[in-house]
Amino acid sequence: MIPSVAPTPASAVGQEAVQVAQHRRGGAPDEVALGCIARPGHRQELTGDAAAGIPAVAAVVGRRHQKLQRHLERLVHLAGGDPQLLCVDLGAGTGSLTEAALAIRTGSILAVEYDERLVAQLTARYADEPRVIVRSADLLAAPLPDEPFVIAANPPFNTSTKLVRRWMLAPTFVSGALIVEAPFAGRVTGSYGATKLSLSLAPFLHLDTGVAVKSAEFTPAPNVATVILTSSQRPKLDVARDDAPAYWAFVNFLFERGSRTVGEALRPLAKSGFSASVSGRLVRDVDVGLAIQLFTELVQANEQAARRIRTFEERLPVGRRSQDLFGSVDRSGGSTV
Repeated sequence: MIPSVAPTPASAVGQEAVQVAQHRRGGAPDEVALGCIARPGHRQELTGDAAAGIPAVAAVVGRRHQKLQRHLERLVHLAGGDPQLLCVDLGAGTGSLTEAALAIRTGSILAVEYDERLVAQLTARYADEPRVIVRSADLLAAPLPDEPFVIAANPPFNTSTKLVRRWMLAPTFVSGALIVEAPFAGRVTGSYGATKLSLSLAPFLHLDTGVAVKSAEFTPAPNVATVILTSSQRPKLDVARDDAPAYWAFVNFLFERGSRTVGEALRPLAKSGFSASVSGRLVRDVDVGLAIQLFTELVQANEQAARRIRTFEERLPVGRRSQDLFGSVDRSGGSTV
């Protein structure tokens, strides 16, 4: 987060109205909160016409704040789940989303923040609110809740992939909503065509987008389109949790061989080939049902195929192996990334 700018003296500009904060990590917009009109590092006093214009500027920013609050409230509602469930705010910042969750939900709110200065602000702000738990931790290393929970978060954009993998694959995860970049939402849902990420997550999570958030409603405005991504754990998993690492390795094999079609990509695993309809299908057109079917037929019942995938994985550079992307399954919660 960009640290707050101390208000200039009342004698210079009177009561200032708006504080603008932004995530340092990943450029995600945070919120417009009541505070002061000032750019970070810009501390000079305003006089004359500039000072006279402050009420008008405050009104504009105030309207933006109201719009953003509506989006935050919508985000909390889209998180779903029983209102009494624990709600996790990942990257809580100055607490605007935590405040919205506190007003709408009836259970506890876990506000996770890495920046120590913001943690101190959150701790002071909610010192007398027993329902809010402030935790100082990295989003990707914080302990996962051992009770059912939902997520309502506006996290740094550069944590989106790892955050989804770690938090939303936890056995106690119920549902959630995140503000994310539109291109990321397309990759994770497969709306632009199957991706390694979409096929890896689909057996475990139902993921959807549909609520766009206008960049102009954030201050500072992000330079990419943003949407609200919703997620819920499938009531009946399409792949057993214990089989997840093997399934992820299979999906990685499918994409990392660099083949255009399923037949080309999976030829080393098939003893008798595929039907023409499957063999000629483009990898980007594979749906989760077919991916699970091929995994079941080619890998689970064939130890030789499983060994070939493991050998292939071992030869991949670090960062492109399935265990680098998804880690291993932590029996107490999520994938260890």
